Formats: sequence, structure tokens, C-alpha cells
Amino acid sequence: MMKWMILALVVALAAGACSGLANPTPSPTAVSASQAALTRAPSQATIPTAAPTSATVVPSTMPTAASTGESREFGDGTFVVGKDIRPGTYRARVPSPGCYWARLSGFGGYAGDVIANEATGAPTVVTVSASDKGFYSDMCGTWTADLSAVLPPGSPVPSGTYIVGTDVTPGTYRSAAGAVCRWARLSGFGGANEEVIADGGPSTGAIVTIAGSDKGFRSSGCEAWTKQ
Repeated sequence: MMKWMILALVVALAAGACSGLANPTPSPTAVSASQAALTRAPSQATIPTAAPTSATVVPSTMPTAASTGESREFGDGTFVVGKDIRPGTYRARVPSPGCYWARLSGFGGYAGDVIANEATGAPTVVTVSASDKGFYSDMCGTWTADLSAVLPPGSPVPSGTYIVGTDVTPGTYRSAAGAVCRWARLSGFGGANEEVIADGGPSTGAIVTIAGSDKGFRSSGCEAWTKQ
């Protein structure tokens, strides 16, 4: 009986010793630094986002025409007479190279729609009739109903269209002859051929007498006119 008790005690001690050899459960803190580096989520760099910039808007050169027909000053564009601009006499007071204007009987874009026109780079004057349908202007700058003088009194008269009695005093004028010099005495500023009282060029000499009854005087390609 004693032998069996001793044997049981030996077996129990052996089992306890074997259980002490079992591998311990690893602690979370026992993970190596290299393993932690492998499992760490990569850092996300913060990239600043530039605020979007809007494109610079360049204003259109087309004017916004008044819809009441009250505008007495306007720029380049195509206008409806009686709606956008009033009938009347206007002048481009300063030289504007490349200026072209046309009085229109319609807006079809046909050559036959042009009542009268002019290409000039000098100060000019135009009368828009109440019967005109439209008026077109390109590179002429500002048209204004201000018809006051653009030339100092008694000064030489350069190329351009001028108002007799306002810019030009009636009398006899002389200009140096030139191969392309052209002049015309005018009874009006509509640009029509029937408004030309008389005209001349190099073949007639560069001397002209402007009458007090003339409405306007136009010249191009001439040296400045001086009163004699």
C-alpha cells in the first residue's frame, strides 16, 4: 500500500514539472521593434492645396447701347437708330487710325445696306438720319454730340472733317501740293456724294476758298491748310 502511494506522488510531481515547461503566452510588449515598424501604418503627408484663381475677365470693347434712344455718346459697334442712338450729328473729336463708319439701311450684311461710309484716321463728323436703320463704327473711338471746336481759332487745318464757322473760318486756304491730297467743300455730313459742293486734288492745285454758306470742309493726304 505504501509503495502505491509513493508511486502516485512521484507521478504527480513529474506532471507538475512538465506543466512548468509550457511556453508562456507572449506579451504584446514583447513584439520586436522591427515587427512594429512593419505593422505601423505609413504616415500621410499633408499637402497644402492652393486656392483656385479665377481667370482675368477682359471687358469687351463692344459698348452697351442704351435701349431708350437717349444715348448722345457711344463707341464702336452696330447700333439701331432711334433705339440705341438718336438721329443727329456726331463727331469723333480725336484722330483714330483705322476708323471706319457706315450708315445702314438694313442689317443683312450686304454692300447695298451701306448708305454712306468713310475710312479715316482723322477727326471726323457724321450726320445720322432719322430714316437710317443703323449705324456701324469700328476703331473710331468715342462719338459725341459735342460739336464744339476741336481746333484753336486761326490754327492750320490738318487732315480730317471740320465744321465751317466752328473749326474753320471761311476764306481762302493753301496747302502744300501732294500726290494723294484730296479736299471737298461740304453742304452736310451724311457722307453722300450729293453733299459735295466742290472737290479737288493735286491736278487742281491745293488752294481752296471756303464759303460762309459751306457746312463743312474735308481733306486727306494734304499738308495743313493755312489761311491766306
